[in-house]
Amino acid sequence: MYNLPGVGEEYLDVALKPLGDFHEPHIRDSKICVHMVKITGIPVNLIQTISEAIKKLNSYNMFYIWRGALRDEINEGLILINLLDNESQFLTSVIDDPITLKTLLDNNSNISNYLNKNISNILQMLAGLDVDRQVKIEQPFKYCPYVNLNAGFGLLSGQRVFAVGDSLFCGHPKMGNGLGKHLPFIKDLLEKITHAALPLFKTALEANPKIEQFWLSYIDALIKEEQFENVKLIIEQAKTQGVAEEKLKVFETQLTPTVQVNQPKLVVQNKGLSLAQKRKKLSEKKKRKKRAKKQNLKANNPSQRQINNLLELYKNGQFDHAENLAVSMTNEFPKHQFGWKVLGAVLKQTGRVIDSLTAMQKSVDLMPQDADAHSNLGATLKELGRLEEAKASCNQAIALKPDLAEAHSNLGNTLQRLGRLDEAEASYTKAIALKRDYAEVHYNLGIMLKELGRLEEAQTSHNQAIALKPDFAEAHYDLGNTLQELGRLDEAKASYHKALACKPDYSSVKHMLAALSGETTATAPRDYVEELFDAYAAKFESSLVDNLEYKIPKVITEMIIKDCKFDSLGSIMDLGCGSGLLGTEIKQFCDYLEGVDLSEKMLHEAKKKNIYNKLIKKDIVNYLSSERLNFDYFISTDVFVYVGELSDVFRLIKSRNKTGGKLAFSTETNEGDGF
Repeated sequence: MYNLPGVGEEYLDVALKPLGDFHEPHIRDSKICVHMVKITGIPVNLIQTISEAIKKLNSYNMFYIWRGALRDEINEGLILINLLDNESQFLTSVIDDPITLKTLLDNNSNISNYLNKNISNILQMLAGLDVDRQVKIEQPFKYCPYVNLNAGFGLLSGQRVFAVGDSLFCGHPKMGNGLGKHLPFIKDLLEKITHAALPLFKTALEANPKIEQFWLSYIDALIKEEQFENVKLIIEQAKTQGVAEEKLKVFETQLTPTVQVNQPKLVVQNKGLSLAQKRKKLSEKKKRKKRAKKQNLKANNPSQRQINNLLELYKNGQFDHAENLAVSMTNEFPKHQFGWKVLGAVLKQTGRVIDSLTAMQKSVDLMPQDADAHSNLGATLKELGRLEEAKASCNQAIALKPDLAEAHSNLGNTLQRLGRLDEAEASYTKAIALKRDYAEVHYNLGIMLKELGRLEEAQTSHNQAIALKPDFAEAHYDLGNTLQELGRLDEAKASYHKALACKPDYSSVKHMLAALSGETTATAPRDYVEELFDAYAAKFESSLVDNLEYKIPKVITEMIIKDCKFDSLGSIMDLGCGSGLLGTEIKQFCDYLEGVDLSEKMLHEAKKKNIYNKLIKKDIVNYLSSERLNFDYFISTDVFVYVGELSDVFRLIKSRNKTGGKLAFSTETNEGDGF
């Protein structure tokens, strides 16, 4: 932005470009947007100290402080910081969910290399004052203001004032409380404002679907944007949330096209016509309007036949054809939700979970009151390890449709991954109460009960899943695992054989049968190891470090440093890096750190630490066979027990590593022969 001299004052040369009923401010044909990051949970007793420090650095309005104006028991301060693009990209790469400010700084000792010096200094100062670790930082967001030129709210300094869309504080749990303090000049206008400017309806409804005005405003906006195909569905959903029917009828009448009659002109035009002729002329005009609007709706929406064809292809498992048709539909009708919804489901079903996320988010954006879309998005976010976001999506689905069993099931799966097993059990129980023949929920409940050590109950749940779905290979497999823990080995073998009958290529089952038969396999199957650690990723560190006081990464790092004669360990390959426990210990002593692991979800946890130069999803032997090797150290902590036969590992490191290099690893004691 830039300032231009005016008459006795300065003003911004801003062009307003229309966007529906709103206008977006542009400068030099560029839409005004800004990257920001939000810091929450600041104890109010620290605000004065922070304010004084920021005041000296804030000539460019880099920081905005909200001092807290809530009830004492929930009061807190909040800081918003303006960011450059590269600063926003860096913080986005290291923050998935809200984390404590201390954690961010502990995990990113080089943060000053990526952020403005003033920002870095304020973050360091705030973290130092935050002795109770209350202060949190959220993922950056992009704020683009808009203006409603149809709603003038009075004069300020002789100039007409318009409402600006307040997306700035959306998503904060205390938004709206003390909003007059966010921007001082608003305070003088509050008494003049009878209605808020059109807010972000979707966000408001997602935050609280029980507020009637949010529904009424959203429906009105949809009608103005001529998204008529969505209005009837939204009206029905509004009724289930208790919105007054007499208010909704006002909108329902708008769905039937009417003619606005300019009476004076009508008198002139109809002069000399009989009453019957006038009525006939008016009726024909209404019909023409109705036909025109109907044709416009058809032009903007797929036909029912197209929708039915796509649904049929998906239900029949013809995913290639379904994907092609869904892509075509989204290209032709980008504002119609159904194509995006099916495209997301197809991509997820065919294993492209990351690719499915964009389509599912688009589906939710286009139809924010579709509970199934929120539930599907939650399941996908859970698969990607974004558990808090997954939980929020599932809860939103349940708020919109409390009897949606799938949403309760997805919430249970997410809570189980979060380690909140009591809550997960409650969600599974609710899903089963709503849909008693839900085999997958009985199965997931069985897995969770086994994790809690309630083996007899787990067995009952797995048996129930199998009774509902006899060819459920995974249920037979996990029933076998439960029976094995109960010491009923013959029954366990029988369950494993039934799993193989359902799924002959089930390598994990073959591995367990070999183990029960005393047969030593060369290595554990890849999918067995991958599934094991994908399921364990979210609670891996809390179980290993907090509960078992796991110290091998620290011990092996100290041994290597003691043996090293140089200032740096050079380049390190972390074989089976998992969630990055070794990397946390050794990163400060090396110049380059690379990690390889078979579990995508464990790699996701490692990526959050922002300590690896490179992370690769691959089997260790395949990696050593195919990648360029030039490392000073190969390190493997508690990984080789899952590899089994190690001859190839030793041979490949020795023959393919460009430099001499050293191999350091941990093992487990075994009293018997073999491995």
